[in-house]
Amino acid sequence: MAFSVGLDVGTSAIKAAAYFEDGVKAAQSEADTKVIRSAGGACEQDPDAVWAAAAHCLSGYRQSL
Repeated sequence: MAFSVGLDVGTSAIKAAAYFEDGVKAAQSEADTKVIRSAGGACEQDPDAVWAAAAHCLSGYRQSL
């Protein structure tokens, strides 16, 4: 069973999805991420938290297969 995996690293959430060769979605997973806003208006994210959320998504979709 061959499939392709896509990972969408967005500002508010990270999503992973696996698709079969014919384009049918096989599984998906999503994890929220936190945006840190400072009083001066700057926005940033904790890279360790983003990495952990991406790893969670990639392991999460695999459990759905």
